[in-house]
Amino acid sequence: MAENEVYYCGDCRRQQRPAQGIFCITCSDKCRTVSWYTDRESESDALRKFKHMNPGKA
Repeated sequence: MAENEVYYCGDCRRQQRPAQGIFCITCSDKCRTVSWYTDRESESDALRKFKHMNPGKA
């Protein structure tokens, strides 16, 4: 894990540590987060990845 990597949920806009798992701990185990490197990607980049991984959400 990179120091600047978080897992991002585009549904509730939550960021969590990778150690917390790939599913959003706020939304549910049906909402898969995406890896977001905050030093080289914008939130809109992360949101685009999220929408691709979770069709119909966000």
